[in-house]
Amino acid sequence: MTDRMTILATHMVASSPQSGLGRANWVSEVPEALLESLRHSLTKLAPHLEQMLRQGMESGEIGCIFPHEVAEVLVLLVDVWVDPLIVADTYERMCQKVDFIAAFLERFDAQVLSEDAIAVIKNGVGRFYE
Repeated sequence: MTDRMTILATHMVASSPQSGLGRANWVSEVPEALLESLRHSLTKLAPHLEQMLRQGMESGEIGCIFPHEVAEVLVLLVDVWVDPLIVADTYERMCQKVDFIAAFLERFDAQVLSEDAIAVIKNGVGRFYE
C-alpha cells in the first residue's frame, strides 16, 4: 500500500502546477479556481484515497477506523495547509507540516506514507521555493 501512495505522491507532484502558478498568484486572482480545486479534491481524490485505505484495512496492513474522514482531512491538509500559495511559510516549516501529516496518519493507524513518499512530497513543495 505504501508503494501505491508513493506512486500517487509522485504523480501529484509531477502534475502539480504550483510553482508556475505561484508566480502568477492565481489564488488571489481567481479565488473561484481554489474553491473548484478543493471541491474536486474532496469529490474525486478523497474517495480514491478512502478506497485505498479500505483496501489496506481489508489486507490487514492498517487498522484505520475512520477511512472516510482520514482521506478527506488528508486531502484538505495537502491542498490547503501545505500549499505555499495559500499558507505562506518557509520551506523548513512546510517540511515540518509534511512530517506532521505522516504522524497524523500514524495516529489514526493509517501509516500509508513511506519515507520515499514523504521525500517526494517535500521535494515537490521545494519546487515552489526554487
